[in-house]
Amino acid sequence: MAQRKWMGVLAFVAAAGFIGASASTLAQPTRVPPKEKDKEKETTAPRRGGPPRVGDVAPQWKAKDADGKEHKLSDYKGKVVVMDFWATWCGPCKRVMPGLQKLHEQYKDEGLVVIGMNVNEQGDAPGYMKSKGFNYLLLLNAEQIARDYGVGPIPAFFVIGKDGKLVYSGVGSDKEEALARAVRHALGVSENDKGKKDKAPDKKEPEKPTDKKPEKPEKPNSTTPGTTPDKPDRKR
Repeated sequence: MAQRKWMGVLAFVAAAGFIGASASTLAQPTRVPPKEKDKEKETTAPRRGGPPRVGDVAPQWKAKDADGKEHKLSDYKGKVVVMDFWATWCGPCKRVMPGLQKLHEQYKDEGLVVIGMNVNEQGDAPGYMKSKGFNYLLLLNAEQIARDYGVGPIPAFFVIGKDGKLVYSGVGSDKEEALARAVRHALGVSENDKGKKDKAPDKKEPEKPTDKKPEKPEKPNSTTPGTTPDKPDRKR
């Protein structure tokens, strides 16, 4: 009798434990294994909260130039934008600036906007650019933009296509050729295309010959006024 009673108690305890374990399992969130297509999406999707990658929509930003005028990325919609994060104390940054100026001069009429994003500045960025003859756009105090784009070492470059998506990113002074190729690809121009050239001066057309015969010069008159010229003698 006592044995049956204990067996009943053990059976009740076992049943209660199974029910509690089942309820606990149901309470935990379960991740459904992704399908093969979903796996591909997961590997190519942008990281939430992380820096943008090539193919991502470029994060929006706004910053001011040396005159206090505010500029926004959306101001350049439909154009190709090159962002260069730099500072005057950065030697490699200064070495690539002539190449950026060259890109600016070659393709500004093709829809290219080159922007120097000045960060952590300790000197006079506008004065430096003026002294070197660099006249592409300069924006100051771009530290927050640098954080949004995940910038570490500088110079750091980003190229944004006409559709607003990131098409290139690179770090270091050895990226000039890669940067130029990315710019040309985004603009849809070839390497030999140097941008819109100055209009050639008009050539003067050569004067066309005319059928008009030149007038014969008049023979000088050797007679004095009021006298009749001598007639030549005729042979008889």
